[in-house]
Amino acid sequence: MDNDDINFGSGDNTTVNITSVTSITAGDVGILVSGDSGGGTVSATISGTTEITGAQTGISVTGVSASANISGVTIDDPTIGIDVNGGNATISGNHIYDNGTGIEFTNGGTGLGQWQ
Repeated sequence: MDNDDINFGSGDNTTVNITSVTSITAGDVGILVSGDSGGGTVSATISGTTEITGAQTGISVTGVSASANISGVTIDDPTIGIDVNGGNATISGNHIYDNGTGIEFTNGGTGLGQWQ
């Protein structure tokens, strides 16, 4: 999800809810939340029994205007489970396993979470 279109320019604030998607199997990124400084904010709530397998990165929250609330999600076997790259994420109650890196914060990415 990104609100900056190459043909129409920057969009307004954007919010999306993704819940109980039974299986996302992807090559590069299972779910992308992308917000650069040129557009409005981009936020996603990813919850329920959503399951992501086989992606290079399970969930990517990228850019200073991007944020995500991630809870109750299963992320199995990506190289990086959750990558917060310059964005912000609240992470709780997830099953993140068999990943090279479970949760990664880079380029000023921030987060709140509950880990077991």
